[in-house]
Amino acid sequence: MNWCTARSKVDSPTSPTTRICNPSFTGGPFSVAPFFLFNYLKVRNRFLWGCFFLFSAIDPVGNIVHYPTMATVDQKVALIVIDGWGVAGPDSPPQGDAIAAAETPHMSGFAEANSKTAQGYSELDASSLAVGLPEGLMGNSEVGHLNIGAGRVVWQDSVRIDQTLKKGEMGKVPSVVKAFNRAKEGNGRLHLLGLVSDGGVHSNITHLFALLDVAKEMQIPEVYIHFFADGRDTDPKSADGFMQQLLEKTQQIGLGAVATVVGRYYIMDRDKRWERVEVGLKGLVTGEGEDSEDPLKTIKERYEKKENDEFLKPIIVGGEKRRIKGKSSLVDSSPCVRN
Repeated sequence: MNWCTARSKVDSPTSPTTRICNPSFTGGPFSVAPFFLFNYLKVRNRFLWGCFFLFSAIDPVGNIVHYPTMATVDQKVALIVIDGWGVAGPDSPPQGDAIAAAETPHMSGFAEANSKTAQGYSELDASSLAVGLPEGLMGNSEVGHLNIGAGRVVWQDSVRIDQTLKKGEMGKVPSVVKAFNRAKEGNGRLHLLGLVSDGGVHSNITHLFALLDVAKEMQIPEVYIHFFADGRDTDPKSADGFMQQLLEKTQQIGLGAVATVVGRYYIMDRDKRWERVEVGLKGLVTGEGEDSEDPLKTIKERYEKKENDEFLKPIIVGGEKRRIKGKSSLVDSSPCVRN
C-alpha cells in the first residue's frame, strides 16, 4: 500500500502541517476481514489512503508530526470496514458463498474503474502473514482492527512464541523461568491454564507441550492442567482430539495431570460478564462441576447431550487435590487469555 502526502489548497508544498506519511514508504497489506477502502479523496490529483488525521500523526519511523492548523479540503475521505465481506478467489466455488450468490449492485459498481463514487477499490489481504498470523490462518475482527489501528503488520503472540520454540528457547524466557522457579521453591504445584487447541489465534497446543517439557526439565513436582475447550476458532466438537493428544503427551513425559475441563464461554469472557466467569472459576478453585475420572470419556458424553466445546460446563478431574489453592503458581499456556 502506498501512503501519500496530502496537501490542502491553503497549505504550502513544504509545510510540515501537510505531512501525513512518508510518500516513499510502502507497507504490507492489512485489514479486518476483507474490507474496502474507498479512495475518493482527490487532492491535487493524488489519493489519500487510510485515515485522515487533522491534528497529528506518526510517520513510519516513529516521529510525531503535529498539525498546528486544521487543514481544509473540498472533499472527504471515509474508511469503511465491511465486517464479514469476503472477496472470493477466481477458483473459489460459488456454492455456499452468500456474497457470490447475491445481487450486489453497489459494491459491483464501486469496483468499476470508471465509477464516479469510488473510482475502483483495492483488495487487501486480511489473513495469514498479512496481519501477523501464522501462514494459512484466517483472520478475525480483533487481529484485523489491531493492524488497521497500528498502520502496519502487528505480529501476533502466537507467531513470536513459535519463533521461540524453533530456537529451543522456551526454557530461557524470563517470565517462564520465574514462574516455574516459584512453583518449585514454593509448594511444588504448577497450574497451567489456557485454551487447548490448534486454533492459532489464541491457542496452539504445541505451546502447552513446550511448557510441559520445560516443567519436566526443571523438575517441577506437580503440574496440573486446566483445559479450556475452544470450539470457536476450531471445530465445535474437536476438544476430544486435543484431549487425546494432551493425555498422550503427559504419559510420554511422565508429568502433568488434567484438573479441569471447561468451555471458553465460561472462563474467557472479556466483557465483564461475571455470571459466566463465575461458573468456570468455581470449577477451577472449589471444584463445582461434574466429577470425572476420565475427561476424554466425559467430553464425548457431553457431545451426545448436544453440548459443544465452547459451552462445556466444568468437568472436575482429580477432585480437591488438583484445585487451585493458596501459594500455587499459575501460568497462562495460551498466547492471550481472551476470547
